Amino acid sequence: GGHQQGFGQQDRGGRSSRRQHQDEPPKALFSGSKVKVLKSSNEAKTTFGTKYRGDKIWFVLFHGGTLQGKEEKAYSDLAGRYDGVLNFAAVDCTETQNSKVCSHYKYDPSRARGTSSLIMYSGGGVEEIKEKFTSTAAKMKIVEKANSKLPEKYIDTVKTEKGMKSFLKKCVQQSNVKGCIVVASDKTEPSPLLKVLSAEFKNRLRFAHWPIPRTEKKNILKKVGAKKLPTILLYRNDPTNRLEIDFTGIENLELPSIDYKNLHSLLSDVSWSRKKSTSYKRRDEL
Repeated sequence: GGHQQGFGQQDRGGRSSRRQHQDEPPKALFSGSKVKVLKSSNEAKTTFGTKYRGDKIWFVLFHGGTLQGKEEKAYSDLAGRYDGVLNFAAVDCTETQNSKVCSHYKYDPSRARGTSSLIMYSGGGVEEIKEKFTSTAAKMKIVEKANSKLPEKYIDTVKTEKGMKSFLKKCVQQSNVKGCIVVASDKTEPSPLLKVLSAEFKNRLRFAHWPIPRTEKKNILKKVGAKKLPTILLYRNDPTNRLEIDFTGIENLELPSIDYKNLHSLLSDVSWSRKKSTSYKRRDEL
């Protein structure tokens, strides 16, 4: 996403950061990144405390005021890449206003300089992440761990075309539901993005994951008028929209990129019945 372009620049004013004067204070950790820097024990509590985190997952990096450069960059990259899907925060345990939260989570700032503790908070509880997250493999491990804790209870799984249609039939009978979303994908499991959005829009939209076997891929793509997987099929629950058996009335959403920002704004429009255009794209126009 374009919002990640500012990473690592010391100075956002367009001036070259090399012209900084010697007496300027060093750049604060994580400034300009998607990491939420927590400024007090109370802010920490209302961010990732049990009563406040709901279905969200928070990673919290407790540190002693300094970090190895590689660590700061890796953590910022993770936060940027999974912005909106997973949440990343940092707590400086040398700040007195954070001492309560740091002692509660057993982080001792007098440990060797530059050491840190990464803890994951989810609906399933609290877990210390032992892996250093600076390598690509370790980052993937962390994301997998988080993915296994994200709720799947708001997602139906459909296995066949018939199953997909019966999901839609049930979905349209629920008057509070503004849209039915089916994500056709070549992955067997729903993605972290789908899990997060299904929890966020659980009161107004219904979601299904449709894993497409390799042998069926060509045939299904042709039927729904899509070029590639994953593809998002949307049926707006609207009296003027009739559910036809041949996929008429189902919009195939061709987003420039399937990321949280794009998908979230589109689902907001659907869930509040704001229409981008009054006419449906016909399949042959997709």
